[in-house]
Amino acid sequence: MPDPRPEAAFLAGDGEMARRIRAHDWASTPIGAIASWPASLRTMVRMALTTQHPVFIFWGPQHICLYNDAYAPSIGPEKHPGILGRPAREAWAEIWHIIGPQIDQVLRGDGSTWHENQLVPILRHGELQDVYWTYSYGPIDEAAAPKGVGGVLVLVTETTRHVLAERRLASEHERLLQLFEQAPIFAAIVSGPPYVFELANPGYRALVGGRDVVGRRLDEVLPEAVEQGYLELLDRAYRSGRPYIAQGARFRLRGADGSAQERTVDFVYQPIIDGAGATARVFVAGVDVSARVEAQRALAFREEQLRLATDAGDIGLWDVDLVHDTLFWPARVKAMFGISPERPVTMADFYDGLHPEDRARTTQAFAAAVDPARRAVYDVEFRTVGKEDGVVRWVAARGRAIFDDDGRCLRCVGTAIDISGRKRAEARLHELNETLERRLTEYLAERKTLIEIVDGSDVAIQALAPDYRFLAINRAGADEFEHLWGFRPLVGQRLTELLHDHPDAMATVHAVWSRAFAGEEFTTVQEYGDASRERRFYEMRFRPLFDAGEHRIGVYQLAYDVTERLRQQARLDRAELALRQTQKMEAVGQLTGDIAHDFNNLLQAIRGNFELIRRLGDDPQRTREIADKGVDVTKRGARLTAQLLAFSREQSLDVQAVDVGALLRGMEDLLRTTVGSGVQLTLDAGAAPLWALADPTQLDMALLNLAINARDAMPQGGELRLTVRAAASDAGAAGPNGDAVEIRAADTGLGMTADVMARAFEPFFTTKPVGSGSGLGLAQVYGMAERAGGSVRLDSEPGGGTAVVIRLPQSAESLLPTATPRAEPGPQAGPVRSATVLLVDDDADVRRLIGTALRSFGYTVLQAVDGAAGLVQLDAGPVDLLLLDFAMPGMDGATMARAAHARHPELPIVLISGFSDSEAIDATIRDGALLLRKPFGLDTLRDVVEMVLARSAAAGALG
Repeated sequence: MPDPRPEAAFLAGDGEMARRIRAHDWASTPIGAIASWPASLRTMVRMALTTQHPVFIFWGPQHICLYNDAYAPSIGPEKHPGILGRPAREAWAEIWHIIGPQIDQVLRGDGSTWHENQLVPILRHGELQDVYWTYSYGPIDEAAAPKGVGGVLVLVTETTRHVLAERRLASEHERLLQLFEQAPIFAAIVSGPPYVFELANPGYRALVGGRDVVGRRLDEVLPEAVEQGYLELLDRAYRSGRPYIAQGARFRLRGADGSAQERTVDFVYQPIIDGAGATARVFVAGVDVSARVEAQRALAFREEQLRLATDAGDIGLWDVDLVHDTLFWPARVKAMFGISPERPVTMADFYDGLHPEDRARTTQAFAAAVDPARRAVYDVEFRTVGKEDGVVRWVAARGRAIFDDDGRCLRCVGTAIDISGRKRAEARLHELNETLERRLTEYLAERKTLIEIVDGSDVAIQALAPDYRFLAINRAGADEFEHLWGFRPLVGQRLTELLHDHPDAMATVHAVWSRAFAGEEFTTVQEYGDASRERRFYEMRFRPLFDAGEHRIGVYQLAYDVTERLRQQARLDRAELALRQTQKMEAVGQLTGDIAHDFNNLLQAIRGNFELIRRLGDDPQRTREIADKGVDVTKRGARLTAQLLAFSREQSLDVQAVDVGALLRGMEDLLRTTVGSGVQLTLDAGAAPLWALADPTQLDMALLNLAINARDAMPQGGELRLTVRAAASDAGAAGPNGDAVEIRAADTGLGMTADVMARAFEPFFTTKPVGSGSGLGLAQVYGMAERAGGSVRLDSEPGGGTAVVIRLPQSAESLLPTATPRAEPGPQAGPVRSATVLLVDDDADVRRLIGTALRSFGYTVLQAVDGAAGLVQLDAGPVDLLLLDFAMPGMDGATMARAAHARHPELPIVLISGFSDSEAIDATIRDGALLLRKPFGLDTLRDVVEMVLARSAAAGALG
């Protein structure tokens, strides 16, 4: 209740501190009774008691403490209300070193103080607590006091909670920044257009190649992102307010050195919405999944390797999904159970397919594998009975179950191999072993000793302990060791010690015996022996050796010397090779028969025509017609021999620049006659010349062979299109200007299988009936193109026709002919000048014919039967031209040409050849001779002689 004393009227209010101040014995304190308080103190106390703000007053030289109700809770029961009226040094002893100087500063008249979130620990609730305050110390004026300041007014607010909250917020902010910086993803925050980076964590900086992006515009620092459309996607997310999510996106970045780098990322553009519902900025976050993608690619590669390995090893995979009760079997595993590949399967098919004798054992093994308590390895061999074919097969299956964290079996996966063949072999071996064991038992029963049986056997038998110590060895085994190595092993010795000087043998011994000691029963063939003595091949069978208690104590080996058997097999292989060679020779014989047949036809036609000429000598017109037919027959013969020579590569090519289009147009009538009326022939050669390097005669023959093949491939008719065009050169046809001429012969015939295409260019290979083809047509095409520096390829499929593409080197311009002129027969004319020709040929008929022709042309002719006689004639008198055959007995044409050239360097020489070695011909031509191929027309002979003599005369005039 209010104090009735008039002097206490300023202590208004019913608050706790108002009552306590009124009731306090102030007369006993340095500031005296209330009635003596100065007006300034009364005013401050009244203000403190009437405000809700915490207020504290220090008064007088002893700094007597006064405070209001709002201040009391902040100091705790240890001080409230005990410090009321007490000197400050006593009341605040624990913090006097902090507040004492501040109070003195105000009392000295040095102005007020201000402290924001100041740590001022105080003793409360039984402990010294860190307490934060925002407070000010201000002067209370009193004229009677020193410096005019009677006390200190403290306006204070405890900010401990605020400071700690700010610290927690700052700590949380720092933690979030650390999380942002240390996040295993890349992240960035981008403000709105023009899209400036506000934040970017190390993951993002690493993604963009370490570029400093914070504070910079996206389009400036990452132009690649703009080029690849990522800025457009960011803008779309910003303006729509909807996130954009991408998976497996490719981001290409240019390195500082100009190199291209590519990343695969999963990311999201997440708009950040402000309070008004508008997009303030965009949060960019994602994961660089390049390693994962690469790992997936590597996994796919490994899976492909696994597939290839399982395919190569005939291994089948199986997968049982116990959660969904499904079974996966590929076709290979289905085949092991006699089930068609397309038929679906369930676990019932597995159980039903087991052989009755193996069903319980196999089922128990599978149950143990999927049991969470046992988790056994599923490793079992069992028989199956084919569901569709009833065939009994042996299968070896192995697998493991997969369990979740709760121990539930999810799947069981593994492999299966058809081991029927191995089981059959094992059965046979087992039968052999049983037979051997039975015989041994019977023999022991008769003779009571195993040593006599073993020693009496021709089979080398030995038994070794796991430490390679001999447990037993029979006489044959000891004999073989002594024969191969020069020593006889004894029981108790170690094989490894006996062979320590033969490391190669030791490696083989360890390889096979270690398998046997591991429990494997097998048979193998190995070669043994000291190389300085003799090496032999042995077939060795390894079996476990048991003692009387059925404990395995080692391995015994049965070794058979199979050296002679292997040698006999080698001899058999050589005999088979000889047989195949004989078959090849039979093919050559068939070819010879076909060629003989063709030549007999030609000879018959020639002979008939000559006989007709003899009988019809009085009919010049009829005689000339028959003679023309005879000439045509010889051209056919020449074509056949040229084809054979091209195949045999014994004929030098007359390579020159050929206008392929003009050549093809010139052959049009011949080609149309060849293919017949049932085949539509189309020529697409163009008007502009296309010059290719080729032998024109061989090219004629190649085109004719292609027409014949196309005709035979279209028995019901069809179309043959011959196209000539310029094409880019390939490795097989590069001309002087780097281009090629392509000739394409495409028909609509039967086509070829892959096997036929693989052999199409082989000499003698043909799919035509016997007598209908020699198998040299495509071989001649291939030889012509290859020797001219070109190539040939085939494009064909059964029923889809065939295209043969010839590529020849292109020539920049026409070249002068280097061999036989291609002049057409014309009216005879006199020689360029009177000349003497020396004709050398060992064939009297040919010599008589050519000599008569030369004399009819107006030349003087000297003749010789061989090279030696020719040189005598050459030295005897002046000769203007040497015309000699190449293939002559003794001194051939090339040898005589060199001798003649040595005697008379300016003498023109023409070499005649129907079959010759190309290198010798080429060497002679390089020395200045001209080649004239047999058979040739008399008009061609006349043209060549005139041309050579004309050149010689021109050279003499220039000289």
